[in-house]
Amino acid sequence: MQNKFDNIPIPERLDEVVISSMNEIRKIKNRRLRNKVIAASAATVIAIGGLGITNPAIASKLPIISQIFSQVEKKITFSGDYSSLANKVDVETQSSEGLDITVAEVYCDGYSAYITLEMNYKDELGKLPRFPLDVDESESHESIYCHIKGSIDGINEERIIDSFERIEGSKTGPNSFAGVLKVNLDRVPYINDEFSLKLSLRQVLIESLDKGGIVDAADNPNGYLVSGPLDFNIPITVDKENVKKIEVNEENDLGFGLISVVVTPFEIIVEDIRPEDLDAIEFGTGVTVFNDKGEAMQYYGGREAKDGAKGAAVFSVNEKDTSELHIYTGENFIKTIKQKDENKMKEMATYSKTIKVK
Repeated sequence: MQNKFDNIPIPERLDEVVISSMNEIRKIKNRRLRNKVIAASAATVIAIGGLGITNPAIASKLPIISQIFSQVEKKITFSGDYSSLANKVDVETQSSEGLDITVAEVYCDGYSAYITLEMNYKDELGKLPRFPLDVDESESHESIYCHIKGSIDGINEERIIDSFERIEGSKTGPNSFAGVLKVNLDRVPYINDEFSLKLSLRQVLIESLDKGGIVDAADNPNGYLVSGPLDFNIPITVDKENVKKIEVNEENDLGFGLISVVVTPFEIIVEDIRPEDLDAIEFGTGVTVFNDKGEAMQYYGGREAKDGAKGAAVFSVNEKDTSELHIYTGENFIKTIKQKDENKMKEMATYSKTIKVK
């Protein structure tokens, strides 16, 4: 097991990044928020460490609030042509502790809701953290963290939406920011064609890098932890025309297989089957997706599985061709999601399936 681990390339100074981040996280006094930041930071370290991507500056100017998608849609993790699909919404601006937030547009595919926000703060925001856009790209976006809770009208289950997310976009001025918030709807038991999303931003963490890490206002005048709630009631219409779900329900002799694949304009969700006894497989299992051009889709993370699946993996489309997809599972999670050569992935795959989407 140790030999296999040694073969996984680790970027230089990764240990310094982890130690520095954890030292700064300890400064956050709210225990629940601190735990959520730790989880988000860990995911970021995995993404940056696994991809080895640098973060150069991004230039963006946003003229008016109703056009946020058109300005940032190419500069976010789940990039694509939102501006031609999204609906503009008229929702009242909410304010808390000197922070004003306005909802401008929304797009929903039934699996996620993508919401544009304009933020104006009483003080300068400082230097915001950046994250890589894609495996093969060097550009990045700026981010602001937030703890969100939410529910769908007519569904009374608790904690349908309760997560720590990033608002991805760009500063529009010293005190202002505009970006996109992706809200996962995987805990919602059913989605109507039209519904109201009751979204509450419980806390907004404006992370400052001016002094090297995650901070709160008590430790650094350039870092702010704004407490809400900032509550919005957002009308949503689901786009079903551009969303495909392909049922597979197949399992091989090794216990690997596929339940279904969902393809939207911006993400791919793979619900897979894995062996019952995962303890015998080192590092866990992984899933990866290629298109018929041999391009690897960027792995984003997991989400709550449904329909009897053992796991559900999410990939960003980033405007790549999805008319035909090649799904592979592997016994080693890290090596599987990092593999960008399809021929090599075929050799190490425990299961494979070609999906015709169109």
